[in-house]
Amino acid sequence: MTAKTGSRYVTRNAEILSGEPIITETRASVRAIVGLWRMGIMPEEILNHLPHLTLAQVFDALSFYLDHQIEINAYIALISLMQYDLYNLECSAYHPYETLFPRLASESCRDI
Repeated sequence: MTAKTGSRYVTRNAEILSGEPIITETRASVRAIVGLWRMGIMPEEILNHLPHLTLAQVFDALSFYLDHQIEINAYIALISLMQYDLYNLECSAYHPYETLFPRLASESCRDI
């Protein structure tokens, strides 16, 4: 089910990324484009990372972001938390004896 967003190239589809805003007819999320832009990558250079997009789509995604910053920032924060949790799970898997040697496990995990 596709939902209109008032944007030419940005849409939502409940079946793709749980309804997160994406570029129409792609799986490229506004969040991904914004993430590259926030790292200092110019919109023209974003096309090197997402070559299936057009410059108009990238600018529309950035425009959409500027109008919906709270929502997109929440998606970015959620993904960051999920990655942090995944890292901690992987880290504890490398250290099965962390209950016996918690300091050693936490220090060596920082190096991963």
